[in-house]
Amino acid sequence: MAGGIVAFFSLEMSSEQLAARVISEQTEIPSYDIRRGDIDETTFGKVRLPPENPPAGATY
Repeated sequence: MAGGIVAFFSLEMSSEQLAARVISEQTEIPSYDIRRGDIDETTFGKVRLPPENPPAGATY
C-alpha cells in the first residue's frame, strides 16, 4: 500500500535499539558497529545523509 503509515514497536527492544536497527538497514552499516559507536567519520557521513529512496508515508 503506497503512502501508508508504518508503526514500529517491540516489547523486547528499546527505542534506541529499534532506531539503530532501522539506521543499520538504511545505511548498510552493521548494527553491532552502530551500537558500539565503532564507526569512523566516513561511515558516520552515511548516517547523516538522507537515504536515496526514503520510505513513503509516515513512520511512528
